[in-house]
Amino acid sequence: MNTGKIDKNGIEMAVGDVVHFKAGNISGRGIVYQTKEPDGLSESDNFRIKDTREGKNFARTYPYYHDATYRIDVKEAFDEKTVELILRLINDKSVKLYGSNNSGNYMIPISRVIEIIQEA
Repeated sequence: MNTGKIDKNGIEMAVGDVVHFKAGNISGRGIVYQTKEPDGLSESDNFRIKDTREGKNFARTYPYYHDATYRIDVKEAFDEKTVELILRLINDKSVKLYGSNNSGNYMIPISRVIEIIQEA
């Protein structure tokens, strides 16, 4: 599913693409997706990037920044169903952080992972 947003090379970003972006002091790398419900980041745009880098920004959600430079790293790395599954796993209430935010040591009980996959 295309988003209507274009990267620096003129390629339209789609749900499931892995992209890098930089806007002033903010940068990130992650999976492109679109929100289904308002989430408080932007009422007029449902484009989002879920950060997949290990460390303090893991799982951080970014809106579309109009002044940012975007670059697609992997085109259509994931299909929409897989993106939805990844987001459910990352955002599940049972996910716990062990160590500091920089450690990237997030854990989820295997029984919960199995439930989420079976529900998908």
